[in-house]
Amino acid sequence: ALPDPSPLRHLDVSCTDRVTDVLVAAVAERCPRLEYLDVSWTGGRVTDVAVIAVAQRCPLLQHVNVGNTDQKVTDASIAALAVHSRRLRHLNVSGMGDLSDATLCAVARRCPSLQHLDLSWARGSVTAKTIASIARFCPRLAFLDIRGSSVAASIA
Repeated sequence: ALPDPSPLRHLDVSCTDRVTDVLVAAVAERCPRLEYLDVSWTGGRVTDVAVIAVAQRCPLLQHVNVGNTDQKVTDASIAALAVHSRRLRHLNVSGMGDLSDATLCAVARRCPSLQHLDLSWARGSVTAKTIASIARFCPRLAFLDIRGSSVAASIA
């Protein structure tokens, strides 16, 4: 018989230089009740492999911070979160590159409980369409940071 899943709900490995995809994916496998994930500032050691594993195996996720991961967490991870993490309330993708407008619009449409969205310094297609989708589909949003993004530059 398989062991009972772990009750772990909160995993913060931010600013850690010894974390790996294998570790985070193992936590996802063993801890399906995970609600909080922070892999920010991990020096590129956490990639799409780990974040997609968490998205697929942890449907209760509410808080995800993948900011400043040295471009190792990409649009593919955010797309997976949009598909699997309908309870998402807090998403930080600050400093990410190559985010697509389609993925960010999918997050807005599929994560209606979103309250905090940090797109600061994210490169890619953060457009007026993205902001319109967020405004339309995220009625609970209380915090939106677009500093340094292409849409912020066009507004200024």
